[in-house]
Amino acid sequence: MMSASNGTNRGKDLVEFLEAPTEEAEERSHTTPWKSDQGAALAEAVKRRSAQPDSPEAVAQAPTVNELVCFGAKLIGDHPRMTAPHVRARIHEHNQQQQSPADNDTVEAACDRVCKEYSVPLGLAEGEAAGVWAGCDAAILPELLALRPNEIVLPNDYAPYNCAAAHMMKHFAAERAMFMRANAVVQLIATKDPKDFTLQHVTPEGFCTRLDGHGRRVKGVVSLRGHKVGLALKPKRCSVDIAKKMLASEEVQLLPPIEMITHCSVLVEHDGTLRALGPGYNEQGGGILVLDNANPADVPLDKAVRAILDLTKEFKFATPADQSRAVASFIGPAIRMGQLLPGHALVSVVEADASQTGKSFLQALVRAVYNERGSDIAKRTGGVGSFAQEPANPNDQ
Repeated sequence: MMSASNGTNRGKDLVEFLEAPTEEAEERSHTTPWKSDQGAALAEAVKRRSAQPDSPEAVAQAPTVNELVCFGAKLIGDHPRMTAPHVRARIHEHNQQQQSPADNDTVEAACDRVCKEYSVPLGLAEGEAAGVWAGCDAAILPELLALRPNEIVLPNDYAPYNCAAAHMMKHFAAERAMFMRANAVVQLIATKDPKDFTLQHVTPEGFCTRLDGHGRRVKGVVSLRGHKVGLALKPKRCSVDIAKKMLASEEVQLLPPIEMITHCSVLVEHDGTLRALGPGYNEQGGGILVLDNANPADVPLDKAVRAILDLTKEFKFATPADQSRAVASFIGPAIRMGQLLPGHALVSVVEADASQTGKSFLQALVRAVYNERGSDIAKRTGGVGSFAQEPANPNDQ
């Protein structure tokens, strides 16, 4: 937060750039909030600029992003507790009142800048707010509706468990920080490889520590004493008992489901056509998280066929049918991952009449196509010389 003197200087600078030519004003931006009187001066500068056009063509000129941002800044200065939906609605309304309104993309860009640079509370739509905070004490309801995006409220006598749980789960769902898998709450955990992640069950103790991470501010509703009367939000710490109740609530179903984590794009059927799921979380297939940052290239069919066949051309197969089954081992995982065919995961068995013929290399090629790493599973049965025999050196396992 800047000091008052710095804020005043910044406001003067903004007034000067608004009174400058259009090209210069477009190149400059602001990032510091100011007081309502400074916002009034900025709005007046915008008004003077629009009232004194440089040419007849400028009379019908649409508002720029900077001009709309200035209007939003004044709005926030006059109404500091206004939430994002109301700010966006007022900016759109102001734009429509202009002689030549700006296009929707310009207005949305201005709304995004205002909400981001001035940390406007996200708020909730009226219907959604009534559902999330129904049952809360009316005295604290205005504070709850003006929560910042990083603020979470713990349940107590003034904020029921179902209200607090719904708000928490919506928060974690928006951040993609927690998911639902087999009726259990899970989270992404990094493995020894920083590029690899796995799913881990969220324990009550882990839930408490998760709340305090990533800059979140955990608060609780308290009753004011002394000369102040009423309710207020104060910093609190989540207990293990509260975490157990949050994880056992029905509101955990608000978390997005997750079925698979993969390092490559997944091919799924969508509206009768094949679609490649790109990076990030995808709702298709019961929830698929693609960790790869690149979208797959669109390769012609004949080129793709040649590329797959080239992977097996240096192997000496006993029969052409064996080569066909080897090719199937390359495309089989994609079919199963995208649920294009029902059934369990495919099993590929490789045999050879001699050692060092490339059995392990063939399996490594299949994993490389999907950017995955394999896990060795040994059946520990048998006698001396079998996998049941423990090695003398534990490092040889």
